[in-house]
Amino acid sequence: MVPSLAYDEAKEFLARFEEPEPDYLTELTPEIQANEQKRRGVAALILFILFAPLAIAIVSLLVVLIGALFR
Repeated sequence: MVPSLAYDEAKEFLARFEEPEPDYLTELTPEIQANEQKRRGVAALILFILFAPLAIAIVSLLVVLIGALFR
């Protein structure tokens, strides 16, 4: 009884491969492209807000170190 169940399940699984795959959109619609550009812009703004203080701190540290070298 068990082999016949496994055989039936395998037969059903293999039958799925005979069904054609649905067509997928390969080109993005203009709305999706605009949304993707907007998300990239927001991500860039967030990264700038996060790393701007770090960049300012590094520049000020370099100014202090270079100033200390010429004392």
